Amino acid sequence: FGSSDLGASLLGSIRRGSGEGRAKPSERKREGARGMGAYKYLEEFWRKKQSDVFRYLARLRTWEFRQLPAVHRCSRPTRPDKARKVGYKAKQGYIVYRVRIRRGDRKTRVAKGIVYGKPKHQGINKNKATRNLRNIAEERAGRKIASLRVLNSYWVAQ
Repeated sequence: FGSSDLGASLLGSIRRGSGEGRAKPSERKREGARGMGAYKYLEEFWRKKQSDVFRYLARLRTWEFRQLPAVHRCSRPTRPDKARKVGYKAKQGYIVYRVRIRRGDRKTRVAKGIVYGKPKHQGINKNKATRNLRNIAEERAGRKIASLRVLNSYWVAQ
């Protein structure tokens, strides 16, 4: 479900020639400072949520997600870097689902707004959910795809 960034960091440490073993820490630092990989750029992009580009894309995405069903399958992860970090691999047997959850407090369902009993139980509006949104989303996805197991999940939009 929809995600260790190994690609960029491994490329720097692979060498040819006389098999001297592993690189020294000082050499590793120099090789790592050569440049950021694509996943690192994606990670930076998702970290800076106030940037103009991110806000524009987020607005488009949220509109698009609202048009889709609450639980639906995606062809690919929205955040490939995060998907790989939480265990997703782009191969057969891994699928990505997107789940929409209603945020905020829960309202007690009462007939005609009449609450019986003691004043302690009269509250209607300020009830907080005991489980977090991530937990609820994973459960809903798991119910939809009962034959598979939920691997992990990550935040996409709000």
